[in-house]
Amino acid sequence: MKFEHLFKKLGNMELTLDEALYYCSKENIGFVEFCNDVMVATATQYYEKKIDYPFADAVANNVYGFMLSDHYLGLTGNSLSEPAYSVYLAFDSGEYFHQNDDRSIDPELKYTRPEIERILREISNA
Repeated sequence: MKFEHLFKKLGNMELTLDEALYYCSKENIGFVEFCNDVMVATATQYYEKKIDYPFADAVANNVYGFMLSDHYLGLTGNSLSEPAYSVYLAFDSGEYFHQNDDRSIDPELKYTRPEIERILREISNA
């Protein structure tokens, strides 16, 4: 993973927007591409059980914060890029009980894991 040294900071919600932009500038990578790459790598690491749900969810939340920045939205014409946004939504759906779910349901297993699998399958088929 080309940004492995940033991954821990992302998972600990410690990577700032300025640090992410500096990394992109230094590595000559577009910011939107960076966000998409981080989210796909997070989904892959989670799916392969190399990182746990809380860590993956924190990375997704950190990157989503970047995606709501004026800088990002200026680059995307006020839209959220794919697959980054879908990955964020998949992790977000595991954070809470959904309407009509029994409290014995694990939202991560019912919603996040199958959605991450679907997203990664879609990416590999593209």
